[in-house]
Amino acid sequence: MSFLTNLQERAVEGLKGFFTQYWDPDEKRNIIYTKGKTMLVDSEEEEILGLGGPSAGVAPSYLGKIGGINADFTVARTSDTQLTLSAFTPDVAQIYESDIEKIRQCTAAGVLVKEWTHINATINDSGASVLTVAEATFVAGDLITVFTNIPRLIDVSVANLNVDLTSVSGNYLIGKDTTATNADFTTADNGDGDGILLSGYPDYALSGFVGDDIEFVRQINAAGKVVETYSKDDADMNIAANVLTVTGATFAASDTFVVYTNIAHSINTTKVLGLDTYTEGTTKGNIVGAVRKDTPGTLADTDNEFAPVQLNALGNQRTDLASVVDTAIDVNSGNLSAGTQRFTLATDDVNTSAIKASVELLEAGLAAPTAFRSTAVDETGGVAVKAATGDVYGWNFYNPNTYDVFVKFYNTAQGSVVVGTTAVVETLQVPSLGSVVIKQDAPIKSFSIAITIAATKLVADNDDTAIISDVFAHVYYK
Repeated sequence: MSFLTNLQERAVEGLKGFFTQYWDPDEKRNIIYTKGKTMLVDSEEEEILGLGGPSAGVAPSYLGKIGGINADFTVARTSDTQLTLSAFTPDVAQIYESDIEKIRQCTAAGVLVKEWTHINATINDSGASVLTVAEATFVAGDLITVFTNIPRLIDVSVANLNVDLTSVSGNYLIGKDTTATNADFTTADNGDGDGILLSGYPDYALSGFVGDDIEFVRQINAAGKVVETYSKDDADMNIAANVLTVTGATFAASDTFVVYTNIAHSINTTKVLGLDTYTEGTTKGNIVGAVRKDTPGTLADTDNEFAPVQLNALGNQRTDLASVVDTAIDVNSGNLSAGTQRFTLATDDVNTSAIKASVELLEAGLAAPTAFRSTAVDETGGVAVKAATGDVYGWNFYNPNTYDVFVKFYNTAQGSVVVGTTAVVETLQVPSLGSVVIKQDAPIKSFSIAITIAATKLVADNDDTAIISDVFAHVYYK
């Protein structure tokens, strides 16, 4: 059977009306038109001479998109004629012009602008994964997909062995209606004549698709016959709010749809700690071997054998405490009931004296401050609150005078304070016939020698002007 006969039969079975063949007497070769593309086949050897279209490249091929979403690498527009390629997988160091099969340019709305190949454009690389397409005019916001002939490598590391072998879509995601099986997501008529509602995305594509992710849409009527097959070559496709709109299509409510994408299956179920979240019934992961054992027992015959984790009936991991601490557990001594776990802290394990000192310091810090009280604070000499180092946690000063007075703190022993001469470390203004009150858990002021107070009529540190009535004082200290 010839290649062309094969091709025509497959067109009838799966892509009805997608190919048209005729004999060109001038070229003396068969010419097959796809929708928007041309494939030349030699008349004698039937050798494929050229083919453009969405499937160009070695499948499953390595491809990149703007932003890198649902792609193997990232494409960014650098200028009207340049694209920068980055974020490659570890098996690809960089991409050269010979790796490029096709560059698809669509508008932000998903409308096809042009598909650039080595046949209709000059594609060069800079040697640093920067592509120049001399004939192109790339616009900011364009959706650009770069198809290569680099095969996509499948990760077969131990962490990534759960490949879905039931999918009919090979390495790419495919969607079908809810009555179908072996699909990666769900399609349904949206009821607007040209829209398909997409849902049920796999967990690694929960954010949904964009128009540039779609390759083909097959429309099937209620009788199971193919009505039409749409591709990027002959129809504008865009996605908004999970509805795929195919411009120019006419869908019936009874139609079903098969939607083909260029999004690769993800077989990597490794989650990112601190970022990925678990979703019941959606999140997939590899199984870590565990066995329910209501009664603990040996699951490994000899030393160094691999064995599963043991869980009890509640799913909690069984742990042999004696194995953890490498010594027997004391459960039958002391005042508590038998079976209560105990341990002994040996004096050579830690510095118990340091622990005791830390506990005492903590207890001292938790104790309430001492309250000092005086009704005779004035300018005639300092009043001792504490005759040693200490911290002030608050105060309550009352001024019985008809003018403001100033209470002054000294970091000096009471017997050495000379009001107006000794250095002041804190000054508080107490309003006439009023109070100043504050108390808190943390120290307000620390004193390295002693805590002494006095009161004068004026604010200056060197003031010793007498006040008529003494200030009433409460000082809280430790």
